Amino acid sequence: MRFTDWLDAEPGRNKAVAEHFGLTPSAITHWRRAVPRSRMHELHALTQGAVDFAGMLPRSRGPAAPADPDPGVD
Repeated sequence: MRFTDWLDAEPGRNKAVAEHFGLTPSAITHWRRAVPRSRMHELHALTQGAVDFAGMLPRSRGPAAPADPDPGVD
């Protein structure tokens, strides 16, 4: 599950996470883009495994651009 989905699933989770980490709710809002690596294991435990590590990483901004063909190869 993505961290953002977990946060939105129940009112008060943003505040609860902030209190757990000793941060402001505003700081946790910034985590919606990506959770700091130093907090991932503790957040995984806090959510009882509901948020997986992939769900804490930033979303892809779309497919990667295709590689340029090698002009020296026919």
